[in-house]
Amino acid sequence: MHSHGLKCRKHPFLRAERVEELVWAEVSGVLKDPGTILRGLQAQTGGESAEGLAREIAKAERDLRAVQAEEDRAIRLHISGKITEAQLDRQRKFIIERLEQARGRLGSLKAQQHAVQERASLAETVLAWAKEVQTGLDALTPEERQQVLRLVVDRVGIDQHGNVRITLAIPAPEFVSVA
Repeated sequence: MHSHGLKCRKHPFLRAERVEELVWAEVSGVLKDPGTILRGLQAQTGGESAEGLAREIAKAERDLRAVQAEEDRAIRLHISGKITEAQLDRQRKFIIERLEQARGRLGSLKAQQHAVQERASLAETVLAWAKEVQTGLDALTPEERQQVLRLVVDRVGIDQHGNVRITLAIPAPEFVSVA
């Protein structure tokens, strides 16, 4: 008898009914506590708050105005004959570099602010949807439960230790109808 070094692996078996019950319990628990959804959305923002970004944008705008004022001063000095054109060109080279950096920073902050506002709007829509859905959640028929699960469950995975991981997907606003 020859041995080829093959081993029989143990695969955990879970009954489908048990997994379905577990998935439903977790999903309905999340839908009954919309704060869970909100915390998930907030985690995606990386801790950025609208107020913090507004302060950073105001500072970036002040910094940009200060560099622009510096450029204006250099031009006035040249016009009044206090600096030569060569001196103006050297100063403007550094000023233009700083202007580009300041404009880039401001643009980046405004893009972050827009993303935070979009997430906040999405959060409001999803929370309203979750509040609507949680009414009567426990009274759903098995078919209705399946519809809810198809709407919000992205994937269910089971690792080699039998741990079940459920990934929920937030319905996009065009699929969420709040009456």
